[in-house]
Amino acid sequence: MKSKVQWLKEGDNNMKFFHAKTVTRQGRNKIRGLEDEVREWHEDEKKIQGITVKYFEQLFTSSSPLQFDEIINCVDHRVSEQHNCELTQEVMEVEIQEVIFQIPPTNASRPNGLTGGFYHNYCDIMGDDVVEAVLAFF
Repeated sequence: MKSKVQWLKEGDNNMKFFHAKTVTRQGRNKIRGLEDEVREWHEDEKKIQGITVKYFEQLFTSSSPLQFDEIINCVDHRVSEQHNCELTQEVMEVEIQEVIFQIPPTNASRPNGLTGGFYHNYCDIMGDDVVEAVLAFF
């Protein structure tokens, strides 16, 4: 409790104190070595990395795959067959152009930061390229 009070009093104001605490914590949190599957101890960083990767690969790999059909049949259908057909049909150029003109003129889309107004004004110059890029995505 006393150390917590000291931390609250001096932690943010005393950089030397803060740095010492951080270095101590880093030392405690460092993995110095691991035991492999045959209980052999390894301290080499590459060996530790390999043991860790192998452990998680085994952990997240199924040795006896489930019958997924049984599980899927228990899940309620949220999308009708007709709706699924509509969602998976090919995207048409007209739809893409309609969506472009639905973007509000002052809204910027990410990641390029260009506004809807930019696309509206220059659709005749770059519209085909935008449509082609969207179609390539699908």
